[in-house]
Amino acid sequence: MEDNDRNILYDILEPFEWPVHREIIPGEVPSSLWKFLATTAKGCVYYGVQKISKSLRTTSPPLSVCQLLARTISWKIALSSDGRLLAVLQDSHVELRCLDDEFVVAIAKCAVSSDAHPQWRKMIWNEESTCLAVVNSSGEVYVFSHNGQQLCHITSKASENNDLSQTPAGVSFVPLSDHHNSCVARLIVTSVAGLLSSYLIKSSGQYSLLHTFSFMSHYPYGVGSMLYQPLHRIIIVAAVNEAGGGVSLSKWRLLDSAPHYAVVDSGGLVKSSSSIISSLGQLLPYQLAADSDNAWVFRMELSPSGSLLATIDASGDLSLYDVPSLRLRSQWSAEEQFAALHDNGDVLSGSPAKMNKKDLPCPLDVSWWSDQALIVVNSQGDLTVCSVTSLKNLLGESSEKCSPVACLSPAHSSSFLFLECEQSTASMTTPLESITVGTNLIEPEEVSPAKRAVKHLLYSLTELERFQPPRKKPCVINRTYRLVCLKSTTPLELYRRKIDNEEYGYALQLAKTYQLDCDLVYQQQWSTSSISRATIEDYLSRVSKQQWVVSECLHRVTDDYSAMTDLLKYGLVRTSLKKITSVAIEETSPDLTEELQLQSIERFTDDQLFLVMCRIKLLSYLDRLSLMQEILGGPAATDEYFSGTDFCSFRDRDVVELAIDYAQRDNWRAVDLLFSYYGNQTLPHRLAILSNFPETAYPDDYSSLLPAVNSSGNLIPWQQKSWRGTRDWCELETCKKLLHMEQDPAGEFLYQQYPQLNKYWSAATHDIISLWYHERSREIEQLSGEVLNALSLIEIAIDYGVKNTAVIYDDLLTLKSIVFESHVITTTTSPIHFTDMITDSQFGLFAIARY
Repeated sequence: MEDNDRNILYDILEPFEWPVHREIIPGEVPSSLWKFLATTAKGCVYYGVQKISKSLRTTSPPLSVCQLLARTISWKIALSSDGRLLAVLQDSHVELRCLDDEFVVAIAKCAVSSDAHPQWRKMIWNEESTCLAVVNSSGEVYVFSHNGQQLCHITSKASENNDLSQTPAGVSFVPLSDHHNSCVARLIVTSVAGLLSSYLIKSSGQYSLLHTFSFMSHYPYGVGSMLYQPLHRIIIVAAVNEAGGGVSLSKWRLLDSAPHYAVVDSGGLVKSSSSIISSLGQLLPYQLAADSDNAWVFRMELSPSGSLLATIDASGDLSLYDVPSLRLRSQWSAEEQFAALHDNGDVLSGSPAKMNKKDLPCPLDVSWWSDQALIVVNSQGDLTVCSVTSLKNLLGESSEKCSPVACLSPAHSSSFLFLECEQSTASMTTPLESITVGTNLIEPEEVSPAKRAVKHLLYSLTELERFQPPRKKPCVINRTYRLVCLKSTTPLELYRRKIDNEEYGYALQLAKTYQLDCDLVYQQQWSTSSISRATIEDYLSRVSKQQWVVSECLHRVTDDYSAMTDLLKYGLVRTSLKKITSVAIEETSPDLTEELQLQSIERFTDDQLFLVMCRIKLLSYLDRLSLMQEILGGPAATDEYFSGTDFCSFRDRDVVELAIDYAQRDNWRAVDLLFSYYGNQTLPHRLAILSNFPETAYPDDYSSLLPAVNSSGNLIPWQQKSWRGTRDWCELETCKKLLHMEQDPAGEFLYQQYPQLNKYWSAATHDIISLWYHERSREIEQLSGEVLNALSLIEIAIDYGVKNTAVIYDDLLTLKSIVFESHVITTTTSPIHFTDMITDSQFGLFAIARY
């Protein structure tokens, strides 16, 4: 494949969309027979005049061209030569936009007059991108500076018969002469009547008419298009060849004096006589006039280098000419364009041979991608970038679809802009306040079709209001104008943009075509999806980056308990020994000894060691998840109360801190679970944790947590449990040593906050246990005044075999009797406390200090 025919990888961007423009079309009352006949007669007269005037070579654009351009967009765009400024010509003003913000914000607005034929307006920047010229269909000219300041306004005499004879065929900025130093620019405007006007735009904001020139003697049918070619300093004019009715192109050289312009090559030009007799003798038959209509060139564009010229005529032919020779290089009819477009892979609704020529799409606008490729949009909205040699669509197998009335800009920096208009029509309900008495807007539904037809006939004959048919409902035309950019891009840039736009199917296709990393698609899909078994299988499991997957399993949380479990378990799958080492080892085999671990893990890379540490963390999180389920009350309660946010903090908290927190909230079941499943970390701090139960809590509720001693005076050990039957391979001590994961002793913070509890740390002797029962009962009675709670704690100690409790038990019984049975009325406001008893020894007789 030649470089010229290499496909373009592109992306579509939408920098800006204007608010919806609404146009209300009022409802009409069907006309009467007499009005219909009068309108028909008037139309016949007008048609006859048009046919005669065509034979007399009037210079208005042909009717077929007017109908063709009426299908195009009424707004226009013009891009400056440096690609930095964009002018958007709207109904009554021009917006200037800048590349700095990607044409999103209008930096200036310039007022222009409304136009009855906006499709015929022309707009162009000068070469230096400092001046913008706008010419409307009546020949009125506006010139603005690059910052939106109006430099001049050139009025024109409106045509009385509205024949568009002053419509601009072309407008161009041409270089200034040396003696025009005080001027800003020189502008030439050519009308379809063949009248060229040259203006000098002065820096003071004034203008002057430099000269005029007429092409009528050479082109009696008028001029279709005109442009200036700066490389060879020539003007190219496209018109109808009088001799054969075909397209005639000519080039004209600029002169410093009259006649100001001279044709370079007179081939194809016909010098017409100015006499009336000669004009009448050269009347053409209507068939030749019709051929001349098809040869009308309404669009002409130079290539970036100025060496090629592309034209579109009313017959739908797309032609290429060499410049400056103006030799025809290539020409494609509408049928050939249709065939070339659909040969690239578009679905055919019919072949060109079988389709009526009128039904074939015709090109409406043309621009240049490069000297080797054209940008073409046709009446069906097919936007293509075509090779100048084969007309092959370089955008791929199919064209880019856009609005059929799109307006193109030249390409700059491997991109081009186009303006499209999306149009929709909707019926409008008539407001109640607009209904007047006697106005028949809605016809009753029960009226039969026969009666309705009779009423229409009577009204058409009599015009009486009683027979007037219902008025048609008004309709609303909504137009949405959109600025779109087609930009050439690299596979990686396009791939990332498609991912950002959530076009995952297209992105995967790009990745497979250009050998890109498919993981980016699955990572984005996973990141934007909720956690579930389906998303784990569809997205996360397809990501090949091991560390990223494991990190997601570690860090993402969800409010769905089952999904959270599935995610952590999948993390274990991706961190299995087989996955990490790529060695077929059965992890559950009893032969997986510490020696095997040393042989494999000692050779691990840093990435592999990272995965091993992540596996240890995943196992820890999975255990905490099971713990949280038990604390919440089982599977049913977990489905209702489980919170991913709570679990995120719960899973990383110190177990001793958790046990203290649950003890302070009197949640003895949670403390029981922590003692059972995390006993190695919590049981050394058992007495300190139990000291955090509220003094108002009844000891019988958490009696199962209190320490007991056997007949030998030794602490009865706590029955510990495990969430898993056997330890995982990564939890072996040898593995942890290799990973330098020796854990600091848990619960040290507790004794920094409560130094008085330090004596209970890890000491589980009988004397320490007895001391704790004594001091804890005193704290309960002192801090809460709950004598029964203090007495209950000592009774539990006696039942659990703790010695040296008889004296304090008797003391608490006596205090209980004083408080509840002796009916002693205290003379102070302070209650009686066990600590107010004065004893001769630690547990001797006491006396009441106050009553």
